[in-house]
Amino acid sequence: MKIQSFVTLTSWRDRVGSLLQDHQLAAFIEILIVIAIYVLKINGLLPMSKIPILLIGSVSLWLRRSGWRQIGMDKPESWTKTILLGVGIAVLDTVFGLIVTLPVLHQITGEMMDLQQFNPIRGNPRELLFWLVLSWTYAAIAEEMVYRGYFLNRLADLFGRHKPGWILSILFSSLMFGFVHGYMGITGILNTFLSGVLYATAYLVFGRNLWLPVIIHGVGNTIGMVMLYFGFYS
Repeated sequence: MKIQSFVTLTSWRDRVGSLLQDHQLAAFIEILIVIAIYVLKINGLLPMSKIPILLIGSVSLWLRRSGWRQIGMDKPESWTKTILLGVGIAVLDTVFGLIVTLPVLHQITGEMMDLQQFNPIRGNPRELLFWLVLSWTYAAIAEEMVYRGYFLNRLADLFGRHKPGWILSILFSSLMFGFVHGYMGITGILNTFLSGVLYATAYLVFGRNLWLPVIIHGVGNTIGMVMLYFGFYS
């Protein structure tokens, strides 16, 4: 009886997984569900979006006999190279953002990036520590799993895993990434969109190593929060 139940479970999983894997309609439905969760989050009707999407992604990957390790959360060939590359890209991105990106966006939108949510960090070491922990866990790791790990790859299943399809997937996933950060205003949305493009490009160019955008994301956030702590941003 136990063997029969296991075979039934396995065959059921494979049948559903085959539908999710081989049909663009299934990817489209999953993407619509994710977008619906984002819309609820953006409109304040859902307290968080990443956890339900992580659950959906985990189930979808399990059914398709894949997993987070297969889409980039596996141990990289070299942690040293991954960390150094991630830190280097994050530092360069921060410098370029301060000198070029943010001033240009300010000129285009006429608005500064809204950072009021992070005001408690200014001069407060406990708040800084709290936000740094949150930034590396709920932001850097969870967001990269959601946006670059699951959502980007599922979009590629819909648009096609060729160059135009990947470009569309990068742009669309980064756009959603930007809109979910709407609390930072239009300048923040555009800046976050560009960050999403950077993270997704790094993920794809460097062998779909998801730890690389996690490090770029986390280090970039860390630099920004330390600058806030010392009152750099007005």
